[in-house]
Amino acid sequence: MATLSAASGKHCMNAIEAHGLTKLYGSRAAVQDLDLTIPCGEIYGFLGENGAGKSTTIRMILGLIWPDRGEAFINGQAVRTGSGTALHGVGAMLDNPCLYGHLSVEQNLRLFARLSGDVHRSQVDRALSLLGLSEMRAKAAGTLSHGQKQRVGIAQALLPENRLLILDEPQNGLDPLWIRNLREILKTLSQEGVTILISSHRLHEIEQVCHRVGIIHDGRMRYEGPVTPLLEQEEDILVGCSEPQKAHQALIERNFKVQPGANGCIKVRAKTDQEAAIVNEFLVSQGFSVFQIERHKAGLEDMFFILTRKQEKPCDADPAD
Repeated sequence: MATLSAASGKHCMNAIEAHGLTKLYGSRAAVQDLDLTIPCGEIYGFLGENGAGKSTTIRMILGLIWPDRGEAFINGQAVRTGSGTALHGVGAMLDNPCLYGHLSVEQNLRLFARLSGDVHRSQVDRALSLLGLSEMRAKAAGTLSHGQKQRVGIAQALLPENRLLILDEPQNGLDPLWIRNLREILKTLSQEGVTILISSHRLHEIEQVCHRVGIIHDGRMRYEGPVTPLLEQEEDILVGCSEPQKAHQALIERNFKVQPGANGCIKVRAKTDQEAAIVNEFLVSQGFSVFQIERHKAGLEDMFFILTRKQEKPCDADPAD
């Protein structure tokens, strides 16, 4: 399926597609029947707990391991049958960056660039500048902090001028300033037509930077689509009342969907004002004094736990009629 490239205005294939990807380790399915679509120019957040299947999926997309079933495509080309051409123009950073400690930052980038193809000096300079590495270009990589090494690894993924970036936990080791800077770099690259797949545990960052997300749990895709409609699926209220622990239990027994909220409040599923009024009426009828009810819109973290079924069992109960 063709999409519109942000950079050129021309139609292009989806940058990444996966159909029915399955990877078995013995009798255990690390990834099972996974479909994934990333249009050109998008920033796509790939979310899941440790062991959910994120890294296995990424390695199948990059041709580092083969699926037992299914196929991955990059720019319309099957990875399994033509990885040499399918992976042209793809930059990736998986796990920790692999750097030669005795070489300088710039020497590491130039060596990596030569292995990747013809790279002009200006491209190396731009990567150094983007990641704030210009002033330490002559510094031995082995003397860098973890966060600085992470930035060198991201710079490597940009060389040569790749049109698809796959970054596994790129914020690891970065300080708050560089987490924010990376967010702006990714947005700029996306505006230039670069497609970016980010695997991350930092749900707040993903919520701010990504156009679409895929949420994987136990090897299966639980949700794939735009961020905004996902957050509009669920809406809660925060209730402040007397004896919140007893009120929490009373709501559970009445089959409301309930979670502990911040500052002693109770988070209750109530999408409409009518449902909020029912919650208030019930608590008052049970002898509780309600002094606060305010609307709480779900964030990506809330939706992640809902979709991966990690909220408490009482939250899975059916709401009251």
